Amino acid sequence: MFEKIKIEENVPLSKYTSIKIGGPAKYLYNAKSSQDLQIALQEAKAAGINTLVIGAGSNLIFSDKGFDGLVIRNLIKYIKVEDDLMSVGAGNNLNEVVTAQTKYGLGDLEFLAGIPGNIGGAVWMNAGSRKIAIGNYVKEVEYLDEFFNKKTISGPDSEFGYRKSIFQDKKYYITGCVLNLDYAEPALVQKNIGDNILHKQETQDLKYPSAGCVFKNPMHELTAAQMIEECQLKGKKIGGLEVSSKHANYIINTGKGKAEDFVILTSLIKQQVRDTFNVQLEFEIQMIGF
Repeated sequence: MFEKIKIEENVPLSKYTSIKIGGPAKYLYNAKSSQDLQIALQEAKAAGINTLVIGAGSNLIFSDKGFDGLVIRNLIKYIKVEDDLMSVGAGNNLNEVVTAQTKYGLGDLEFLAGIPGNIGGAVWMNAGSRKIAIGNYVKEVEYLDEFFNKKTISGPDSEFGYRKSIFQDKKYYITGCVLNLDYAEPALVQKNIGDNILHKQETQDLKYPSAGCVFKNPMHELTAAQMIEECQLKGKKIGGLEVSSKHANYIINTGKGKAEDFVILTSLIKQQVRDTFNVQLEFEIQMIGF
């Protein structure tokens, strides 16, 4: 079936998500180059097998039944800098990129410090923190189109919005991007990085596995976290999952949490917020297999 790639079978997806939830992937493959990714997608298509490309799994919830197909981990890594342009592979960790910018006398990406994700996923969802998002700095994105051909698209054409990009609506597979950054004093950049990490430690629950913020902030004077807190849901627990007492938009895995627990707990949160504020919360995370 798979002639050109080496796959693993029946791999627990809980190993590859930051919240440590998910049943098995029927097949799993680690793609370390765009060519690896092309070949895997082509072979799966030829065999009639469903595919899913993932990054660091920091905003993913897999169902307890897992994924009946091929999960491809995007591990394409490279960092190249020319003047104020930084080319980055989709599989590079955000903290690797933040560290690299400092090495080359560049700045702007300090807000990504401490976020446990990869560049590909960050671009896909236009990840951000404290009202800044990565899309502000994307010059172009390299990707495979629906026919697995290598393409590039400009930052403006990527249609970045609040936790949104064109890649969520198209069958495109991000392989890397070019970031347009400003020159900055390394000492100041290091200070900003430290400040951002400290802020996350003080305001976010990093002690337990989680998928980060579960819900998008609605068009309302209150954030999603504030609404959930107003509903007195901090500390609410279903099975092994619990609404963080430190940050109400975090659901933490305190033990052997299951996807079923997540569905029940988030349904309760959405219902109470809707009843209290007449607001429909939308997921910031991706739910696969539900």
